[in-house]
Amino acid sequence: WFAVQAPNMQWQPFFEKDLPSKSTFGFIAVGISLSMMLGAWIAPKLLRRIVDEQKALNLCQLAIGLGVVLTVVSGIFPVAIIMFFFHEVARGAFEPIKDAYLHDNIPSKARATIDSFESIAHHGGGMLGLLVTGFLALQLGIPWTWFVAGGALIASSMYMLVRYKNSSKK
Repeated sequence: WFAVQAPNMQWQPFFEKDLPSKSTFGFIAVGISLSMMLGAWIAPKLLRRIVDEQKALNLCQLAIGLGVVLTVVSGIFPVAIIMFFFHEVARGAFEPIKDAYLHDNIPSKARATIDSFESIAHHGGGMLGLLVTGFLALQLGIPWTWFVAGGALIASSMYMLVRYKNSSKK
């Protein structure tokens, strides 16, 4: 949650220059909700295709990061908004896959405790992400902040995919 806070909270000022009026924000908010619902709908299909929940999670995270970076570098609004919605679809798929992974890999006795801890980590990471990316946005601007956040998501997911690939060879 740390790295997704920048696009999650800064999309209005990022897209404001490209919109005819602030009332258009509502249409983007609807697009965000629909994109996340599409991602949640895609999640079980993705899991059936990929099978491994850990690999699916890393691929979702990679897609989130790529969507954020491509939103910034696209340069034109129609492509930027499509890439932004792509990142939202991946975010929508991430949560149900993460939940499936946790429930399939945690003994039932410890599941409530781990779910509680995950919720705390989720909110703590989000809070820290808001502070850091807010500071970065003030210093570097929103596009650079998104580029850094997306890059962190891409780099960490690539690291985990390589680590996963190497561990599955053993």
